[in-house]
Amino acid sequence: MMKHFFLLLLAAAIGGVQAAPEVTCTMLSGQKVVELKNTYLQLTAVPGTMGAVVRLKWLPGNSELFNSYKYTCISINELLPEQKSVTVWGNRTLIWNGTVLFYQPLAKFTAKSGKQAVILQMSGKYIGGLPVEMTRTLTLEEETSLLKISVTVTNFGPKALPIRLWEHLVPNPERSIPHVSMISGSGVRRLGRYQDTERHKGGLLIDTFKDGNLNRYIVPGSNWIAATGGKTPLTVFLRTDEKNLEKDGFFYTQKDAVAKLHTVELLLKEVSLSPGQSRRFEFEMGVLSKLQTLRRLTDSHGFDFQRSGKDLTWQAGVFRKTPARKFLLKNGQWQKEFTVPALFPGKCASGRISGVPETEDDLFIIEELSK
Repeated sequence: MMKHFFLLLLAAAIGGVQAAPEVTCTMLSGQKVVELKNTYLQLTAVPGTMGAVVRLKWLPGNSELFNSYKYTCISINELLPEQKSVTVWGNRTLIWNGTVLFYQPLAKFTAKSGKQAVILQMSGKYIGGLPVEMTRTLTLEEETSLLKISVTVTNFGPKALPIRLWEHLVPNPERSIPHVSMISGSGVRRLGRYQDTERHKGGLLIDTFKDGNLNRYIVPGSNWIAATGGKTPLTVFLRTDEKNLEKDGFFYTQKDAVAKLHTVELLLKEVSLSPGQSRRFEFEMGVLSKLQTLRRLTDSHGFDFQRSGKDLTWQAGVFRKTPARKFLLKNGQWQKEFTVPALFPGKCASGRISGVPETEDDLFIIEELSK
């Protein structure tokens, strides 16, 4: 039940007054939902279904990034419990070694305001059928297209318990099936009907939908994974601290041609919680506009680049208002500085770098030199 309701009115500073972050409470498909909104994003969270973000809208383009959410509750007969069902679209936190119930509630929730953000905190017990309490906190700051997600899990059972969190994301940007991109590590494992194994030397791996139905495990070479689709196009990414990951830390499945979905999954390494012990994990879910593919992600910028001979054309976007910054493009002993001008979400800058060495998979490292 909603305990508190706050409206945060803030003045923004880009080109005059911008829409202030705000929070409202309403109903969606028969369930209580909380809506968070700023200049760039409008998102809807459902405490009754694992605290899921079930709607995400890119406001500058009036574009939806998830399919419609539906909740149903059917009574079979008076002797059996009601049969519940929800759509899988959107984002939620699950427990890998627990029972997957997309409709399980984080029924205790509060919404509150800070000086520059709106915050929604949701919590519930016996998540995945385990003696675990989960608190999921969503923070939306002003002038950013980045949603901060904090998840705290507590073992209230009598014995030590292994826990592995699973951040689940099913985007559908502008009603399209997205392709998935990430930096792969030293190997790739496939599970599914097409290939049992595949080796990869590292670099960017772009997974399109051309393979049809397929489950794929990825060895990560970075701390993010992203999906891009739509005419704009729009990119939704998930990111966490590298310390949360292990060699098979990213897992995304499944390409389902019938349901027209391509899921993006972030799988953390397993931790053991003693009775009464808690652990907190941080995630980011961000939106970038106008990049055909997210190939590199820094603390502030997303990059796409295309090669033509020894020329490299780069394109950069941001998920928060950012001043001009210098970057270093590196490949072995070769390196080149370049500058990205001041940007705010929804805008892109581009440039060209000449004399770039040719390498397999374009294994470039981009370092931020100034902040």
